[in-house]
Amino acid sequence: MSISVACSHEYRAGKPALVDVELTLRPGVTGLLGVNGAGKTTLLRILSGGLRPSTGDAVLDGRSLYGRQRRQVLGRVGYMPQSFDAPARSRTRDVLRYLGWMRGLDAAAASAAADRLLGVVGLTERADAPMGSLSGGMKRRLGFAQSLMADPDVLLLDEPTTGLDPEQRAAMRTVIAAQERRGVTVISSHLIEDVSSLADHLVVLEEGRVLFDDSMAQFRRGAGANDEERFLRMLTTERRA
Repeated sequence: MSISVACSHEYRAGKPALVDVELTLRPGVTGLLGVNGAGKTTLLRILSGGLRPSTGDAVLDGRSLYGRQRRQVLGRVGYMPQSFDAPARSRTRDVLRYLGWMRGLDAAAASAAADRLLGVVGLTERADAPMGSLSGGMKRRLGFAQSLMADPDVLLLDEPTTGLDPEQRAAMRTVIAAQERRGVTVISSHLIEDVSSLADHLVVLEEGRVLFDDSMAQFRRGAGANDEERFLRMLTTERRA
C-alpha cells in the first residue's frame, strides 16, 4: 500500500504553495516537517482529497483521490485538521458517532467506535459533555479520535500538537505513539521534537518544495549536534543556495 503525490499548487496566480512536489509514502510513520508557511497543510489537504491541486494528482494504490472512484478512495483516508470543533451544545460522543456515520459506518458500528476511541484519547468521562465545555487540549484529542473512525489505511495529522502546552504536547505524542497501525501515517509539525520520536521517515518542506525525503537515520547523519540543529542547518544551507 502507498499514497503518492506529484503536483504543484497555487492559491493565487504567481503565489505558489507547492512546487513540483513528488512523494511516495508507504506504511509506517512519516514526519512532515517545515516552518509555518512551508506548504505542509496544503500538501495534507491534497492528500486527504480535500483540495484538488492546480496541476498533478494524488493517488492511493493506483486510484486517484480526485477521479471516478473518489468516494471509495476517500473512505480509506483519515484526516485531522489543525483545528477541530463542532456546535457547542453537541455531546462529544454524538460528534464521533455522527462522523462515523459520515464515514459509512452503520449506527451500531459508529457507536462502538466512538466509545472505543473516547477511551483511546482519555475522554470517556467527558463522553456526554457538550463541546463548548472542552478545553483546547481536549478538542485536539477529540480531533485525533475522529481521524481514526473507520480505521483508515492512511492517517494524516496536521500539526496535532498545535496550541498545546508542553505537558499536553507530550500526552498527545504518547497517544499517537500508542496506535498500532499497519497503514500510512503522516504527522506534520514545525517542531522537530514532535515528529523525530515518532517517525521512521522524514519529509522536509521549504517554501513549497521538498528539501529532504529519506529515513530519520539518514537525516541524523547530517551535520549538527541534535535534530533541531540539523533541521536549522538544512534550512540555512537551502536559503543561502
